[in-house]
Amino acid sequence: IGVPIYDQRSNKVVGVLRGTLDVSSLIQTLGTVRVGDTGNATLIDGDGNILYNENAALIMQPAPAEIMALFESGENGWIKGSALNGKEAILAHNQLTGELGEKLDWFILMSQEQREVDEAIMTSSMVSLLVGIAVLVIGILIASVLIGSVSKPIKVLAINFERLATGDLNIDSKDQDYLEKKGLMGDEVGEMARAGSGLMNYLQEIVEVAQRVAKGDLSRKVVARSE
Repeated sequence: IGVPIYDQRSNKVVGVLRGTLDVSSLIQTLGTVRVGDTGNATLIDGDGNILYNENAALIMQPAPAEIMALFESGENGWIKGSALNGKEAILAHNQLTGELGEKLDWFILMSQEQREVDEAIMTSSMVSLLVGIAVLVIGILIASVLIGSVSKPIKVLAINFERLATGDLNIDSKDQDYLEKKGLMGDEVGEMARAGSGLMNYLQEIVEVAQRVAKGDLSRKVVARSE
């Protein structure tokens, strides 16, 4: 790095003060920066010369005018454009900050091919879609279980009430056991199962007594049930 030395009286350059700045650590750091498979960092000076790029053939070559235009705006940001290899890419541009950064007037360019960015977005979208489908399926399964836990006792009661209505006293033992198990529950379904099971037993008893009375047997009585 060199700066001119001026004569205070004549304001003429009488010499140059030159110093050496070790930027090897910066270059090594840039060499380790990777974004995906195609993303990389480029160091460009204020004159548009490429000071570092993973492609050694580009070093000390002039950067394209469209890239330098990004730095001339004085703003940091990102944009869709063309990378140094000419491929469509996402370009992030930033000027080195701090006192040293202002003196050097160097810029950092990060680029990643558009194709890889699109693939990453597509993968993320697919993952989100699959997660959404999985949540929907789980929700449907849970809803089906909940609906089944309510509808099955009603269905069992309806089938056996129809049997009792036709005089069929042979209530399925499995249905009876199912209703008794449901009756142990403390929610509305359990209350409904207990009431239905009790009603079925009562109706079964009434039908049985009616059949005996029809045969002349008056020895059996039905005790009315109430709360």
